[in-house]
Amino acid sequence: GGRPAASPTRCFWIKEFPSPRNPAMDRDFLALLDRSALLQGLDPLSRTALGMHFQSVRYAPGETMMAAGSVGDRLVLVLSGDAQVRLADTDADPLTLGPDSLLGEVAFFGQVPGRTATVLAQTEVVAATLTRETYQAMVATDPGAAETLEKLVLSLLMERVAATNARTVAILARHEHDPIFQAEARMLARRP
Repeated sequence: GGRPAASPTRCFWIKEFPSPRNPAMDRDFLALLDRSALLQGLDPLSRTALGMHFQSVRYAPGETMMAAGSVGDRLVLVLSGDAQVRLADTDADPLTLGPDSLLGEVAFFGQVPGRTATVLAQTEVVAATLTRETYQAMVATDPGAAETLEKLVLSLLMERVAATNARTVAILARHEHDPIFQAEARMLARRP
């Protein structure tokens, strides 16, 4: 069985399903996880196997979900609610992300010293979280679920890179008379 995490305090482990404290909450969490668009490409058995490694966390409006510079010790999938992302060291406007947003994957899987953004719950957020410790145990005990997760994250990152490249090409195309910008646009257009 699982044990509650020290922080945040509103955690429960779905490995104890059904929870003697609140079985309805476990069913609600599993239903949200099952409806996640990010996981819809998986067959129901794979979704359940992967979901059994996650825990449910509720964040109150205004609560910090992740802090820029902190250790990337967990991956977060927003199941309901909205989160505001503020990139570190930029003046960029905050970005609002809703259900099916994956947070913390760069610091979790990448070789970066810390998180690249601060994430605050804008509304109440229900999220599925996976700690690095649980992920490492999953790699050892359930390699199929670990591989499924890695493929999902890789697919998501590839989509983001493709979208960023398309936006970059569009920006560069607006500078059609500048030879340096045009060379960059041609180079980016050739990349997958």
